[in-house]
Amino acid sequence: MREMALACGFAAAGDGMVIVPASAKNIYLTNLKFIPILDQNAMSHVVMAIRKEQCTEDLKAFFDCVYQVYDLEGIQYNRMQYF
Repeated sequence: MREMALACGFAAAGDGMVIVPASAKNIYLTNLKFIPILDQNAMSHVVMAIRKEQCTEDLKAFFDCVYQVYDLEGIQYNRMQYF
């Protein structure tokens, strides 16, 4: 939650925009406006950087779950090669 609040702080300061879940509406900042995404099929690219030494079994399991959803939904992706 702290990182989400920080990202929202940057957006409120005029330094960009963030896409957050609806639950983030409880973050109150004066210049922050939440606009719902109406397109149910809207998609956004997600980028994740991982240090080689931090690639744990839990992280691998997380990616395996994500890849299963991608496969079920027919979403194109580049599968990460584990170290």
